[in-house]
Amino acid sequence: MYGRDRGARRGGLARLLAQLDAIDGLEWIRLLYLYPATVDSELIDAMASLEKVCTYMDMPLQHAHPDVLRAMRRPSNGERYLEIIDEFRRRIPGVTMRSTFIVGFPGETDEHVAYLEEFIGRAQLDRVGFFTYSREDGTPGATLPDQISAAAKRRRLVRLREAQRLASERARATRIGSTVRVLVEERRRLRRTDPLAVALGSVDVTVGRSMGEAPGVDGGIYMREEAPIGSFVEVRLDGHGAFDFHGTVMADRALAVGV
Repeated sequence: MYGRDRGARRGGLARLLAQLDAIDGLEWIRLLYLYPATVDSELIDAMASLEKVCTYMDMPLQHAHPDVLRAMRRPSNGERYLEIIDEFRRRIPGVTMRSTFIVGFPGETDEHVAYLEEFIGRAQLDRVGFFTYSREDGTPGATLPDQISAAAKRRRLVRLREAQRLASERARATRIGSTVRVLVEERRRLRRTDPLAVALGSVDVTVGRSMGEAPGVDGGIYMREEAPIGSFVEVRLDGHGAFDFHGTVMADRALAVGV
């Protein structure tokens, strides 16, 4: 919506990104919480062409079935969502795609859940967060009929998480063997039984993230080698767990760029 309060009907955010991209000292610009109704070709063009804009799409969709989306007062076209996802993939090779969905909104049926499950299989998103609907006093949803029981919400949550797990595992597997630019964030000591410690052969590890991991919501990239916090290093991804990757710092390709 950036710029619309000043009369820019389209392209305001894309123009802002171009100005930010020209600022010396900025390394990464990450867009979070894109609203699907306002994602346009200008924005995707900017994300595809500007060097500092992370190849990362975070677009919370909340559901896919038209009936549930209308009840949520959101754009009710799940097929259009798939078109946007396909355009991101076409224009930005290697883009990481993340979304969130709400399970158990009032009036949601088993058929709606099956529709969303199929949508998840078609979308093949890299990462998805699932949340059960929480009834809050004073909100329109709190007074809607056909509230969903807590037990039904939990069952649906498990079902949809399993559908996404397969897509996420496939996405992580495709990254193994690639080399990514990693921002070093901390040095950490793991438990000896931690699978990451076992994989790396060390309890003392360096943790960072690439363009494909947003802070606070995604996993990290773990390395045995030390590197200055705030620097960038090139890391070969050697393996992954349910959320995190582990890899090896490429000594001849270390980047000592501070942030």
